[in-house]
Amino acid sequence: MTKLLGTTALCLALPGLVLAQSAAEIQSAVEAGIERLNAEGANISVGGTTVEGEAVLLSDVVMSPDDGSLVLSADFLRFAPSSDQPGHVVVTVPPTVEITATPNDGTPPMDMTFASEGLALTTNTLLGPVEEASARLEADSITLTGGDPSHPVLKAMNFAPTGISGSLTFNETSRDATGALSIETMDLSYLIGNPEYGSTVETSVQSAAQSIAFAGTALPGSEADFQTFLQNGGAMSLIVEGGASTTRFASNDPEMPVTIEGSGDGGVLEMSLVDGAFSYLANFENVVYAVTPDPMMGLPPVDLSMAGGETSLSMPLAPSEEAQEAAIGLSLRELEIGESLWAMIDPGTTIPRDPATLELALSAAVRLTEPLSSAAEGGNPMELGEIVNASIDRLFLSLGGATLEAGGAVVMDNTGPAPVPNGSIDVAVSGAQGLAESLSALGLVDPMQVGMMMGMLMAMGQPGAEPDTYTSTIEFRDGGVFANGQPLQ
Repeated sequence: MTKLLGTTALCLALPGLVLAQSAAEIQSAVEAGIERLNAEGANISVGGTTVEGEAVLLSDVVMSPDDGSLVLSADFLRFAPSSDQPGHVVVTVPPTVEITATPNDGTPPMDMTFASEGLALTTNTLLGPVEEASARLEADSITLTGGDPSHPVLKAMNFAPTGISGSLTFNETSRDATGALSIETMDLSYLIGNPEYGSTVETSVQSAAQSIAFAGTALPGSEADFQTFLQNGGAMSLIVEGGASTTRFASNDPEMPVTIEGSGDGGVLEMSLVDGAFSYLANFENVVYAVTPDPMMGLPPVDLSMAGGETSLSMPLAPSEEAQEAAIGLSLRELEIGESLWAMIDPGTTIPRDPATLELALSAAVRLTEPLSSAAEGGNPMELGEIVNASIDRLFLSLGGATLEAGGAVVMDNTGPAPVPNGSIDVAVSGAQGLAESLSALGLVDPMQVGMMMGMLMAMGQPGAEPDTYTSTIEFRDGGVFANGQPLQ
């Protein structure tokens, strides 16, 4: 991708030119762009320029910025008018481009090779001012390889996505934008050294289809414009989708000698800012991990699996006269731990091995009088607004044969100096005593702590119809807290 960054920088440096219809005008535009970049320290040199029909070919192109961080060498760059998109230019590159990266921390330079098949960048930014700039990237495959076993840090690297397709549009007047990137498969591996210990970390990832999609409306031009963006109908969204993947991590670092292997069926991440509110959602399916510590650590291998999970968050960011919804959610389904770890803590199988599950959903109505960003700037969070009501829509925890369930809602009285809740929460617990006694018998929990916990449970709860079950209704009223009608304060 480093090659594309250099090429894209050259393309985007050419605004303000008349519409180019000939090779001569394309050549003039490209040379003007190189001149601008060089004035900013890009240090681009070209061995020669050739006109091939309507196309312009730059040969022996080298880019070596003043900061010394990068040297990019390409046999050629080719610029030609698009055959199917008037006003667009297609930029193509040689099958391989050599790259030398020099970190600013004193690490020796790292040599890499960028190879591609069918790679082309199509853009309308070369041919004069346009209201909506656009760029499209297509490639059958790209490969970035590098590293050397003798290098102290980058000993090996291979990044090889296939079926790459990307696009980007931006309207300077409306400040609307769209972007998308997809790949059919991805193979990534690298071997990183730690010169201090002479150790290495090896990582590899193989995945199926991946995609990213972005859209924005009336995007802010600077950080100072952000509140205006929120309050005046601006919006943006990001969706990332990932297919099935496998991962391997192996380290012989003395501080963490471990091998981790995993797989998953993929997931989705979504984020958006719409109508002055932020929302986030991420989920994954069928995750399996095997953790194998080095024998010198004296720890057994650990197998972990989870059927799936989800996290979510939504909250208002901008002030509003009306109350707005805020919510948070967490779901971890059927978490299982391999028998090798269980055998260490519970060889007699006194604790049920049932998969653990956690489901949490909280919501509230919030009225902001100040932007939420005021809290990050040192403002008093209590002065940002008020909570109108709040609820536990769902709380469910199943672990080691015990379960906890809760749900309820409160309405906030905001007329006094401090908010006062009014409402109730229903709680049901089962299997807690059996689990506590098992943990105590295994020496994992002090018997006195078990006694205190059971005393609190019996004081606040009522025995259920089944053994080792308790229910309770926690009420918030009259400025106090009550459990099954008995005051707690």
